[in-house]
Amino acid sequence: MPATGFNPGSNPLFDVTVSTFPGLSCVLQSSRTLTGFGDRPDTSFAATNRRQTLRLLLEPGEGFLRARRSTGP
Repeated sequence: MPATGFNPGSNPLFDVTVSTFPGLSCVLQSSRTLTGFGDRPDTSFAATNRRQTLRLLLEPGEGFLRARRSTGP
């Protein structure tokens, strides 16, 4: 969902909500296609609720996101 202040040309800021379970560690990954996902820097988190929201910039072409369970934030 576009975040407050979203502008596709100058401020492509989004709020991304992940369904998870409290205590799990996750990291967001992005990809230009549905293959070749890579970890996004500074998106590791330990869930505190069943829904965790992160705010991040998505550059053009980073059209796909997913959350991956990790070993720690």
